[in-house]
Order: sequence, then C-alpha cells, then structure tokens
Amino acid sequence: VSREVSVEERQTFEDDRLTVHVTHHTPVGDLHSRKVIGPDGSPWVVEYPVKEVADFPILEYISEDTVYLPNDPQIQARQQTLGEDGLVLCRLMRSPLQRLLIEWMGTEAVSYALFDYPEEMDQLLDRMADADAPAHVLAADSAAEALWSAENITAWITTPDLFERHCLPYYEGMASLLQGRGKPYGVHMDGQLQALVEPIAACPLDFVEGFTPPPIGDLELEDARRAWPEKVLWTNFPGSEFRRTDEQVIQYTADLVKTGMEGGRFLLTLTEDFPDPERSLPLIAEGVARYEAGA
Repeated sequence: VSREVSVEERQTFEDDRLTVHVTHHTPVGDLHSRKVIGPDGSPWVVEYPVKEVADFPILEYISEDTVYLPNDPQIQARQQTLGEDGLVLCRLMRSPLQRLLIEWMGTEAVSYALFDYPEEMDQLLDRMADADAPAHVLAADSAAEALWSAENITAWITTPDLFERHCLPYYEGMASLLQGRGKPYGVHMDGQLQALVEPIAACPLDFVEGFTPPPIGDLELEDARRAWPEKVLWTNFPGSEFRRTDEQVIQYTADLVKTGMEGGRFLLTLTEDFPDPERSLPLIAEGVARYEAGA
C-alpha cells in the first residue's frame, strides 16, 4: 500500500480497443501512462509512465512511499489447499532494472537513459533497490516455502554488463536473507541465456525458473546443466513445438524429460500460455508417460 501516492484509472475505447489511462498522483508530481487490452486479454503498454529524467524523482518517491504488509494467512490457506501436490511460491517484485524495462520506462527509454544520464540512473536504481528491502525481509520471514523473483531475463536486453551491475547484487541480497532458512530462491529467466552463462553461474540461486531450451532459447539443456550443476532447472516447454505434429510433440516431451532427469535437478514446467490447451496438455502428458514407460 502507499501512504501518499494515489493511482487513478480511466477506461476509454480508442481505435476499437479498450484503453486504460493510469495516473500516479504524488506530492512531487504525476506520472501518466496508457495500456491497451490486446487480443489475448493481456495489457499492452503504449505509453510508459517515466518519459524523461525529470520524472526520476517522482518514481523514487513512489518507490519509497510504498509500505509492505505480511500476507501469511493467505499463504497458509493456499498451502492447506494444495497439500502435498505442490509448492506455494512467494512471488517477489522484479528487480529495479527489470521494472524500468518492463513497467516504468520501456527498453528504448532505458537504453538511452543509461547512456545519457548514468549518474541519475544509478541513483534511481539504488533508491528503488533500497525501497524493496522491507519487502524482502517480510518475504524471508513469511510462511512461504520458496521465493521467486518474477524477472524476464534475456541477454538480448539485459547484457552481461547490466546483469552483473544491477541484477546480480540484487539477487545476492535476497539470497543472503535466506541463508540458513531452508527456503529455495530462484529467478525467472526465460530468454536468450548463452551470453549470461558465467554471470548466472555466479548467482547464489537455488533454481533457474522458466529456462527455455532451443528453438526459443539459445542454450541447450545439457549445456545449462554443465554450466550450473548446483542449480535446479525449472525447464519451460518451448511453445513453438506445438507447431509440429502430435507424434513429434510427444517424442520431444519424452526426450526433454529424459535429458533433464539424467542430469537431475530438473522440473518440467509450463510458464506461458499455450495455443489450444485441449490439444497441447494431453500431448505433454503422453510424452511424460512415454518417458516413464521407457519407450
């Protein structure tokens, strides 16, 4: 919740699309943004809130005005409902750099700002990270069994230099809070990771969630296993495989699970929306069954 910041939303129809106008009102100024609802029902940002360096102090104020509250009753209710059938994750906010890229500024504006205003960007990122600290403490102390940073890491955008400067210290800080608590910690990394093999190896993560092998990713499962032998790979099924025949999808699934299970520390996960789930999910299930049968 926020103490002084209020958020106003107004909906209109523009070009036959539902458009959501969002305004963050603060004592130091306002930030305006627009989203349209895409054909898949998800919001697409068409105007980011932070547009120039003069907006940085407003975002700093929003970050520092946020108050975090514990959520244990809801966590425990989910755990009781799920029982032994799974794990309830505590979803953490994205790191400051990823929030700027995805939520506040967009890739183009962040790229220019890192070059044109390096000192101002460093200050903004540092203050956002400091403002996240209370949330991390709450998460570490919570009833959650595992913690997960909801990033969208790909080397095409988050280069090794940016990763090491702005992401790695953030993950290290979260991991340090969990030492001795027995709570696994991981990060969602579903993009191109070949160029980030060494920086990710240096991360004190228990699992890499969303890891996506080719043809969508650029790092083979076997190579990731060799590079990160101590990390669990929560491996995403590449959605592009569903363009293939039923038999090809089944066999791909069986081969993927076989490769993962041979190395250990592997989970098969579905981290995206698939076309035609009535077809795709039974095919994956049949592929898993084929692996289990040793076929």
